[in-house]
Amino acid sequence: MLRERDAACAELDRALDALVAGGSPFVAITGEPGTGRSALLRRASGRAADRAVRVLSARADPAETGCPLATGHGLVERLGPVPAPPRSGPVGADVLHEWCRAVLDLARTGPVLLVVDDLHWADEDTGQWLQMLLRRRREAPVGLLVALNGTHDGLGWAVSPTGPSDVVLRTGPLSLGAVREVVTAEYPTPPDRAFTVLARRCTGGNPAVLRATLAGLDRAVPPTAAAVPELVRRAATARRDHVARVLDGLPPALVEALRAAAVCGSELQPVRHRVGGPVASTGAGARAALAATGLVRGTDHALPADRSVTDVVLAGIEPGRRRALFGSAAGLAARAGLPEERIARALLDAPALGEPWAAELLHRVAVRHRAEDRPADAAAAAERALQEPLPDPLRGALLVELALSRSHTAPGTAARVLSRITLDTDPAASRYGARAVDLLLSAGEVGAARQALDIAVRRCPEDAPARADLLSLSRLTDELGFDRRTVLHGPVATAAAGSDDDGPVARGTTAWSLVLRGRDRDRATRLARATLTGPSGVLPAIPQVVAALTLDAVGCADEAGEAMHHLLLEITRERPVPPAVLAVSALVELRTGDLDGARRDLRAAAVAPVSSDGPDPLAGAARVLVHLAEPDVEAADAAAFADLAAGGVRPGAALLEYARGRVRSVQGRHRDAVEHYMGCGRLLLDRGRVNPVLAPWRSAAATSLLACGSPAAARRLAADELRLALRWGAPAPVAAAEAVLAGLDAEPTAVGEPLGDGVARAARP
Repeated sequence: MLRERDAACAELDRALDALVAGGSPFVAITGEPGTGRSALLRRASGRAADRAVRVLSARADPAETGCPLATGHGLVERLGPVPAPPRSGPVGADVLHEWCRAVLDLARTGPVLLVVDDLHWADEDTGQWLQMLLRRRREAPVGLLVALNGTHDGLGWAVSPTGPSDVVLRTGPLSLGAVREVVTAEYPTPPDRAFTVLARRCTGGNPAVLRATLAGLDRAVPPTAAAVPELVRRAATARRDHVARVLDGLPPALVEALRAAAVCGSELQPVRHRVGGPVASTGAGARAALAATGLVRGTDHALPADRSVTDVVLAGIEPGRRRALFGSAAGLAARAGLPEERIARALLDAPALGEPWAAELLHRVAVRHRAEDRPADAAAAAERALQEPLPDPLRGALLVELALSRSHTAPGTAARVLSRITLDTDPAASRYGARAVDLLLSAGEVGAARQALDIAVRRCPEDAPARADLLSLSRLTDELGFDRRTVLHGPVATAAAGSDDDGPVARGTTAWSLVLRGRDRDRATRLARATLTGPSGVLPAIPQVVAALTLDAVGCADEAGEAMHHLLLEITRERPVPPAVLAVSALVELRTGDLDGARRDLRAAAVAPVSSDGPDPLAGAARVLVHLAEPDVEAADAAAFADLAAGGVRPGAALLEYARGRVRSVQGRHRDAVEHYMGCGRLLLDRGRVNPVLAPWRSAAATSLLACGSPAAARRLAADELRLALRWGAPAPVAAAEAVLAGLDAEPTAVGEPLGDGVARAARP
């Protein structure tokens, strides 16, 4: 406890020399709690006794602060009969003079040293008596040695010295070198630098905190980096205990000032002096008292020294009072015009205020953070806002904001948050249920989207404005997924089946339904274009995706590519583009012959967050088809069969099976190719998806069947595809089907040999 105290010890020795020589020195030792003031007193007392100085010592007790002359009586009780202090009421000047006379009479027989520890806890009358004794000390060799922390110094003990042998000593934290010496003395082996630096940083160099920290460590573990985690944990406990002890000994005004500092922190510091009512925290004396605690930092001592101080101070505030303080601070900051981001940061550690404006402010800040590509900060603000009581529209908006922020690093968590929206909000009060389903669908979370829709559709009244979008999305999930249908009952089922073209969601859904069934190409084109002409950034994403796919299916590949380009830009502004959407863009680019654009989209898909169901099969299918177009059969084979379980019953599974068949066809393994083509067909036909523009699996299977020696089966499949292509009417699938049928009717090809160029056109995506 006396490391780096050589200068203070030397000053105390000089004061003792002056006392023995007949002088009357006064020494005040001040400093932060735990920095060795009492140790210096003990050393000085022992050295004084060794030099035949009569030592009268006492320690002030906070329990006796209100008792007249309680601390002083501990000093003079061994001097013989002195007037007893009164039990109540003021202490007369005659009593104080008698006590002074008793000490001075003793000093005339030999030097006397009065030692008072924790003088800041002494009662006011003892302080007055000691001041009176100091004024008369030149009558005899009387020395006064006191220790105090500076937080209660109403009588000015820790001031500049007035006599030639008077001195004020200030103790402080240990340096890094001193901390190393302390640790070295405690361990059989010296500490490494990491351990020493962390010991100094975590304890603040406070000797008492350092000693308590080291006392809890196992000496069998050497003081190296391996012991750092336990060091940090023990130091945090010791620091909190130290802060609690210091707080217990502070005047109420300083406690209130520390509470205001803890509540406001660095963000709301400009309004600190107005929080919680008037507190003595602005004057120079008050700032010096706060600094003496060691619990504050900053040029004006307005900030808690560290997180431990903030935690301990806030933990000591009754919950209702704590909520009121945070509410007052944030409200004052808002009215004072402080930036909303600063107020939001302060609210992150605040309890729920129950104030509507707090959640609205946090929502605005979360939106700005996400727009500035700060998803972690956006998520923190949204999560904090959700702790407040919220109306349904704002709750839905915050849950969407939280999901979009989490989608950057934790797509599974984002999907769970989106799934909560239909449970935590009223579908009739806002459209965020449909927004959540749209985000789930675009991320490939079709199962979660269906479950959310099952809940939302049943909870939404038939006359609610949001119902139409929910019903259209119900149809769209059935069109996109294969594992199970959304179970709709009664009027819900009727409305879903007979929904019209009103609204972008309904238009996009209807357009894609027409594509899947290969009917009314002109109407599908009109609906797709109407879906894509809405206001930018407002329309749901997934209806726009299927609208772009519709344009591609009707033969407007360039128009579809332009639509996907704009859609990718819109999605990028709010979240990472899901792999499935990038895969659609890659397929459209591939259709137009832009291999570089397709590769770019697939590279982005490879690093995009993966859904909770695993890699997206549509992205896998697009990757295989691009490799085949390059051509790179080896890479296509690796991509197609890297994960045989990929696909399953998710959107894109049928196209992945088709792509696998393409690989086997190119490799000449036609029997395996037929199995994959027919698997593609089963997945598509299960829901009535008959349009050959989705995947020309019949033509491709026909070419492989012919190579396997089954011309009759091949001709039936090719003829069926031509019939369906003609019904749809788009030029590309009609031309491909005609080429295949013509190839089948040409000169027979030996089993296992590749077919002519005309037949191979069916293999184009």
